[in-house]
Amino acid sequence: MDLVVDTNILVAALLKAGTTRNLLFSSLLNLYAPEHITSEITKYKSEFMEKGDLDNSSFAAALSAILSQVYIMPKSEFSGKLDEARKICLKHPEDVPFVALTIRLRIPVWTHDKEFSKHKEIKTFSTKELLEMLRSR
Repeated sequence: MDLVVDTNILVAALLKAGTTRNLLFSSLLNLYAPEHITSEITKYKSEFMEKGDLDNSSFAAALSAILSQVYIMPKSEFSGKLDEARKICLKHPEDVPFVALTIRLRIPVWTHDKEFSKHKEIKTFSTKELLEMLRSR
């Protein structure tokens, strides 16, 4: 299954072993993210290191492993959909790159953000919904 993955999913997988991390490494999923996701995560590196009780090398290794599971898409791949995404994300401009990518690829978004799920123009899955859907296959 193809999905755009929100930053909060990668952060959850980075900080804690569990369902989200297991799904992230599942061969059932093909995950895509806009290129800025890496800088978005590293922007809060020290906070994530503290929350996850990680040192520099552990953080770098964990982030590298997680990002290896995601197709990082350059902005040029979805820039034609940015205006459409901006109209959808008036209240949440931080979602614009993810919405543009999901429109461009015509696939749902995997997110833990309940506000993101309010964008009625796109399909979203929480981890729980994704698990249920994969189990029913």
